[in-house]
Amino acid sequence: MIDETQANARKPVVNGIKAHGALAIAQMLHAGALSQGNRFRDTTVGPSPAQPKGEQMTVYHGRGRYGLPAAMTESQIATPSTALLSRRGAQSEVAGFDAIEIHGANGYLLDQFLTDYANNRADRWAAPRRTACD
Repeated sequence: MIDETQANARKPVVNGIKAHGALAIAQMLHAGALSQGNRFRDTTVGPSPAQPKGEQMTVYHGRGRYGLPAAMTESQIATPSTALLSRRGAQSEVAGFDAIEIHGANGYLLDQFLTDYANNRADRWAAPRRTACD
């Protein structure tokens, strides 16, 4: 959800969930280097300019291999964090969600920062180094 129109469109679903006594939880994510089928952008970003593994999924209007992402700048790294917790969080509140889950597994942006093949940065955002004892 990126705007109030999208938030309002989710209200009937949220109300339906709550009518059955359940909590409604919004899941937020950023696909990073694995973004595909985005009619607003032709490029992707990730921790590093590293070729993502696999191929795009046609169900998301992707074709062929993933594009080579541009390395995120310090400013771009800060933006998804604040966007997830502010703008999208506010829209989740408008829609009536009870909580927010941030999806960071399965190749999404947070996972890309923790994965050595997707993150070859040498700054403070470098992937954690693992040893044989880990």
